[in-house]
Amino acid sequence: MPKQTYNNLIRDKKERIFNAGLLEFSYHDKNDASVNNIVRIANISKGSFYQYFDDKDEFYWYIVMEIIFGRVGTYEKILRKNDGDFFKTEETLFDSMINLFDDTKYFKIDFLQTVQGDELLEIEHILENAFDMTREVKLPSVDLTEESIDIDCQHSLTHAEINVQTSN
Repeated sequence: MPKQTYNNLIRDKKERIFNAGLLEFSYHDKNDASVNNIVRIANISKGSFYQYFDDKDEFYWYIVMEIIFGRVGTYEKILRKNDGDFFKTEETLFDSMINLFDDTKYFKIDFLQTVQGDELLEIEHILENAFDMTREVKLPSVDLTEESIDIDCQHSLTHAEINVQTSN
């Protein structure tokens, strides 16, 4: 379980670390997951990570237990709300499990060429600004036609590529 230093963190930072771990463990099994990726995503130092958790395994099991106990608590609340009706509770719980990650959106960017040094910093800056919801962005009008949009699903249920060609 996490050390007291983790428990003392503000909620936002704890959520950022938790979500970074959840993301990393979603893409990699426990053995292949990388603490380097977790700290990069969470925007913390590697030393800080080890002030919060003994090792990657402890962090992994912390995430697993938080999800399980979170679901158990949810189950008990839903069961009470449904006056002990197990079938209705199971249906509601199933719906809530489908929506488990609705509040956390992740995306992946694949580069067509290798990104190095300053380019990576510039891309990180662009992405940080892109998600700043306090900024007002005025975009120029873009001319699109149906022919200029190409969607390639590569016969996959989990991956789609959208290419858009604009004339301006």
